[in-house]
Amino acid sequence: NAVDGLSLVEEAARRLFECASEWERSCLRKYPDEGWIELHHHLLMLRSKLTFDQLVGYSIQHGEEGSVIRAIPGFFAMSSALCSNHVMRSGR
Repeated sequence: NAVDGLSLVEEAARRLFECASEWERSCLRKYPDEGWIELHHHLLMLRSKLTFDQLVGYSIQHGEEGSVIRAIPGFFAMSSALCSNHVMRSGR
């Protein structure tokens, strides 16, 4: 049975999202074309630790953890740190 036109899984994702903190919900506004399952996935990503999967350049390295990036002293080069598992939602 559908609740308000939602599938059982969509309704479960909606309820889990409603249990999120006020701050979490303020970070993840629901867009008209976005389903509750996708929004719940973004909530889980928001709660997970941010780690940089890929480092590009010569003067950059991981620190103590994957969430810490530091420049190598004495080198000057363009470098980037990529976090492939997260999606930037601002400005969508």
